[in-house]
Amino acid sequence: MKSVFFAFLIWPLTVFKCFSAIEVTAELMPYREKKENASGQAESVKKAVAPPKASSQEKVIAITLRNSARRPESELLVRYWFIGRDMKTFKVSLLDGGESSAELKPGGTFVMNSDPVKGTVTRKAASPGKMGEVSGIKIVGYGVQVIKGDRVVGETFLESEYKKLVGSEGKSPGPFFKILKPDGETQ
Repeated sequence: MKSVFFAFLIWPLTVFKCFSAIEVTAELMPYREKKENASGQAESVKKAVAPPKASSQEKVIAITLRNSARRPESELLVRYWFIGRDMKTFKVSLLDGGESSAELKPGGTFVMNSDPVKGTVTRKAASPGKMGEVSGIKIVGYGVQVIKGDRVVGETFLESEYKKLVGSEGKSPGPFFKILKPDGETQ
């Protein structure tokens, strides 16, 4: 009898906990700069093709949050990181990052794109039959965390080991990370 009573006390807490989640999805996408033509319509800017020895990539993280709870979620902080791979050493490192605030209605969705980040890989010419030397940083992944107060309430990482790379453990968020421009301002 006590176990049945206890089950009825715990069941609402379990169900409530299941419905109080923020779902996070993200995708690494090519950045397409837009400009307006004479008629005021947006059109893609065509860029010159780089020589075959150097390739450049510019990416954004398309982030979607969904509130599956029946109550609004306010004062959320969306923090994201770009992960790069050094093409000489093959080590991964933080390339850039940023953050934005978000509010979610019950059952609501919030969609955003990160600021664009650029990676460049250069291949030096080699003699016939040999591979040339590769250098530069290639964008290979991302991490996104939704933070409320000092706790992570939702997250997604392209690779699970990226969570440790950004400095996050358990429900503790990773620190804000942003590359400084040469003049000392953030990009």
